[in-house]
Amino acid sequence: MNPFFTSLRIYAGHAFWVNNLEKSMVSKKSGPEPMEKDYYVSRSMNLAKELDAKMKFFKLVLYRSFSNAEVNEIVNTTLRVFMEMIPGIPYVGGDKNPLTEALIVSSWFESLYKSLKKFDTTDDEISEISKAIANEISRFELKNRSKLEKSASQKMLKQISALKPLLQSFIPGPPKKQLQEDFIVTYVCGSTTESDKINTPGKHTVVDLSNTQNETSPFRHTYKINYWNNHFSSIEMIWSEVAVNM
Repeated sequence: MNPFFTSLRIYAGHAFWVNNLEKSMVSKKSGPEPMEKDYYVSRSMNLAKELDAKMKFFKLVLYRSFSNAEVNEIVNTTLRVFMEMIPGIPYVGGDKNPLTEALIVSSWFESLYKSLKKFDTTDDEISEISKAIANEISRFELKNRSKLEKSASQKMLKQISALKPLLQSFIPGPPKKQLQEDFIVTYVCGSTTESDKINTPGKHTVVDLSNTQNETSPFRHTYKINYWNNHFSSIEMIWSEVAVNM
């Protein structure tokens, strides 16, 4: 068994939940993309592994403000809260909609928010910690992507070296346009307003956590997730009284 899920049983106390999740994944049949409520649940194990792989960046930043024991507790709680949140993440089109990835990323930081609040961390402090973690993730992925692109380019040049004279005769085209996209995700709990129900397809969605376990106090958290050329770049936490629309 994967050591990650063994450790989840030890430090999160969710043996029953994880065991049932593993069984559901074993029984899952391959086929078309699951729709609606099954989309995230059917991917729960992979989503948990993805967040666990990012925890090295979370820890790198958290160690600047917390002790080793505190960091371990924050990480474990963040993973547990994220897994509990998965069934409530709204379906917005699956792999065909880039907002889906933004939803998942924002849920990492909403889970972190809940974990840090147990240490009386202020909203401003959580915002700065989240930005720093996002920067570490973005810096690593940009560096890794550059290496892959360079390797692919070198391989291609070797394969077509015989066509070099012909290629040199081509007129270079305009520089490739850098694509920037912003997505907005608002998490609400408790009393909701009409603005909380407004969604902008492909750009903004609202996640209602009112029925989530242990959620009692009303709140509204809004995250702005930025992507450059389809890759996660940064996250901004917006503390507002109303949901933010695009």
